[in-house]
Amino acid sequence: MKIRKGFVSNSSSSSFIIASKNGALTKEKIMKAFKVGEGSPFYELAGKIADILLDADQMNLREMLEDQGVDNIEELDEMYQKAFKLGKDIRTGCASDQDDPEEFVLCELDLHYEDDDIIIEKEGGY
Repeated sequence: MKIRKGFVSNSSSSSFIIASKNGALTKEKIMKAFKVGEGSPFYELAGKIADILLDADQMNLREMLEDQGVDNIEELDEMYQKAFKLGKDIRTGCASDQDDPEEFVLCELDLHYEDDDIIIEKEGGY
């Protein structure tokens, strides 16, 4: 039997990218993508998750290439390529299930949304 000495973590995190082609991202655009109406018991939670997405770091193509360690857009993962081809406002960030309850939910969501104006993609983490 092996015994681990030291810190053991059961936490996980997830990264996400969100892009909008028609100008700046807004909470209203994200809430529309979530399809959660004001009468829903999940409305407040969806609003807090939208705030997390809006607070993510804005990135331009050069920053994304450097961050991913590649030389051109064709070397980026498909979801990043789609975001840059669609978007003027592109944000990336991460959430941890050890932080706020809203980040926990964001880590657990299977969040993949795309329409003519917005893309929201969440990758699994560790």
